[in-house]
Amino acid sequence: MTTLADIQIAYKYSLQDLGSILEGINSTATTAVRDAAITQAAQWYSRRIPQLKTVLVASVVGGYYAAPTDWIAGKSRAVSIEWPLNQTPPRYLLPHVNINMQRRETGMYYYVDPNPTGSYRLTYTADHTLTSSASSIDSTHTPIIGRMAASIACAGFSARFSNSVANNLDAVSYRSKAQEFRDTREALLKQIDEELRRDEYAQMYASDPLAGLNTGWK
Repeated sequence: MTTLADIQIAYKYSLQDLGSILEGINSTATTAVRDAAITQAAQWYSRRIPQLKTVLVASVVGGYYAAPTDWIAGKSRAVSIEWPLNQTPPRYLLPHVNINMQRRETGMYYYVDPNPTGSYRLTYTADHTLTSSASSIDSTHTPIIGRMAASIACAGFSARFSNSVANNLDAVSYRSKAQEFRDTREALLKQIDEELRRDEYAQMYASDPLAGLNTGWK
């Protein structure tokens, strides 16, 4: 799996042709812009290709269960409930038929009907984790997140130069620095789109997180 340091390197490589322009930006440290952009890119990635998590849940009387601690209201969703366990082939309840979400004062809960009479496996979507030493993100997608972070930063830099008359002309190309960043952003977004289209794994889960699970239903 990728790490924050890996994505920072991918971000740097994506902007290496704009190094001289970036060095001339004095307001707001570029590392602060980078870190904020990577955070946004990781959030974008979680929406595009959410993390699939599976937990073993013990059955309780009544059928009401607290949602997992990393469940995000309005964003996470149940993908499957495997019950009875370890059947051949596996057997699943239908989330859109057998599960109802409920918001309470104490948090999110879900109701399973019919209520399993024994433990079951809940698979659901969650945001990816990303730290300096580990993450839940496939390492093959490091360049995608790095490029998205760079494109987000480019949008901010372009806006900054668009609203400033100072130092807005590149001494070599004589092009607007704001335009340089806009062009770079467009090129990066095109690369991201092409890479996702080539990547069957990303394309499959971007369109349907259930794809690849042998659920027998969608």
